[in-house]
Amino acid sequence: MLLDKQVSRVRWMSSHLTVASLCSAALLVAMGIAGGLVYGLATGDLSHEFWHIFSMSVSKIPPVWILLGVTSLLYGLWPRITALGWVVWLSFSILELAWEAQIIDWSLMRVSPFSYAHYTINISNLPLLPLFWLLGLSAILTGLGLFGFRNRDVLTKA
Repeated sequence: MLLDKQVSRVRWMSSHLTVASLCSAALLVAMGIAGGLVYGLATGDLSHEFWHIFSMSVSKIPPVWILLGVTSLLYGLWPRITALGWVVWLSFSILELAWEAQIIDWSLMRVSPFSYAHYTINISNLPLLPLFWLLGLSAILTGLGLFGFRNRDVLTKA
């Protein structure tokens, strides 16, 4: 029980971030399993297509965790602009749509963390180093958010 006794701010926020990171990863894994099974069975090449789709889905975990880190940073340091996390997500989505419509070049698309695990990159050629950098950056952003939240006043309504 988390709220059974007194809990530090960092522990309270860490519990929420743990749930968010594990659930987002679990959703991507489940999506990869389901997508891989369906596509593999539909094409008749389950052994190859399953791992291809599954790997592509799992490779999206670091970019998703970047959004978690950005939102954590905003919530921990500047709680009044936490909604800006949605603006960051929207910006990445708009970049993707603009690239799909060939309005912007791939070099501008690289601003988005999702470009490092993009579907246009063959999974067998996907470089892993940028994904590890994204994991490290998300850990730093999350850590800074926790550090900022440690000193914040949290109002509760009784």
